[in-house]
Amino acid sequence: MYKQQPVFRSARSNVPETKNLQTVEFEYDNFTICMIDTPGLNESELADIKNMISIVEILLSKKSISAILICIRLSNNIDTQFKQTIQYYSTLFRNCMYSNTFVIVTDVKMDERSRDEREIDGYDLDEALLNIQKELKEVLTIEYLPSIYAIDSKPYSDEERQISLEARRGILNKILEFHDVPIGDLKFAKTKEMKDEDMNQVFQLHGQIKGYADKLVETQKLKEQVSEIIISKKQVASNINIEINKIRDQLLDWDSEQLVQVGAWSKHTGWKLFQKQVFDFKLTSSYEIKHIYKNKIESATWDKFEADKYTVKGQLRSGFNRGMQAEVVIYTHKKVRYANEIIEARNRLHNLIGQQESISVYLEEYKQQEQTYSESIQDLEQYIDKLKETLNELSSDYLPLHEAKRRLEEKLTWKK
Repeated sequence: MYKQQPVFRSARSNVPETKNLQTVEFEYDNFTICMIDTPGLNESELADIKNMISIVEILLSKKSISAILICIRLSNNIDTQFKQTIQYYSTLFRNCMYSNTFVIVTDVKMDERSRDEREIDGYDLDEALLNIQKELKEVLTIEYLPSIYAIDSKPYSDEERQISLEARRGILNKILEFHDVPIGDLKFAKTKEMKDEDMNQVFQLHGQIKGYADKLVETQKLKEQVSEIIISKKQVASNINIEINKIRDQLLDWDSEQLVQVGAWSKHTGWKLFQKQVFDFKLTSSYEIKHIYKNKIESATWDKFEADKYTVKGQLRSGFNRGMQAEVVIYTHKKVRYANEIIEARNRLHNLIGQQESISVYLEEYKQQEQTYSESIQDLEQYIDKLKETLNELSSDYLPLHEAKRRLEEKLTWKK
């Protein structure tokens, strides 16, 4: 269980000894335990990104995490660099950092002589460990004190080795108590440098999004104006179409040889004793007469009856001691009677059709404008959504692994 040469070298200060990712697997209590020694941050920006990518890749291959061990030397303070490293890993391991995490304090001699020396020096180990727990509680922003274990990193005597082995067994047993936390969609957590770079772009993106959003609002207003014009033009076109149909129906009625009355004469009288009655009549029309209708009682006679294109005249005589009942009606064709109206209607129809065609041209132009604005609105909305998506990615603490690798390659290219 214990090897004389440590698997992972111990740091002698808060500057991490581990520069690159290291892993080791061993059997314990019928379990295979894989331990990953993660490097600290602030080696260099490129080194940090490369190491964190490696961590994500290894963890994704392992599918789950059993426990996270935070190791700190008893003699070291929790300085800014150490806090930044812990905070970074708490972001990376967000799914299990607050449940399956405990602290290992190293370089703690637990043999009898060391305990006596601490007592003589007035050094309270329990208080020191409690202070470490409190500090890490604040760094991790959790509501409870994390579990803590103290071990001797480099035991020399048999007593020290035995105590160290028991402490290590206690840690391993604690790890086995935890329920594994699935990795899920583990993503690369951005380093501080990457966040700073992204925030500069976030500021620029906010300006771009506002500019395109203003353009979108302006385009939407222009489209609304065009849409209102289209509605108005369609209403005018509809009214014109109604009027055109009415005129066409009227022309269909007028422009025909159907007879229409243009004049009439009639007489209805009683009889006169021992007399015959004589009546003259004359009908004149402004329109060419196309048909004459005349009717009388049997006892009456037409003495005269003359007709030309525009006049009908004559004389009607009643029988002796008889009354009179007679009528004359003249007719013309509707297309003759309404010739002037037909000309005016055709002119009106011609003008209306011209207006209709003109409106159709305008409507087509406005519809094309509306379509252009609609396409512009769609393009702007899609582009704004894309910018917002980029903004969310830049504002996020995480990146997909492939994007982290792309950025690393990009930085390596810049460096060359």
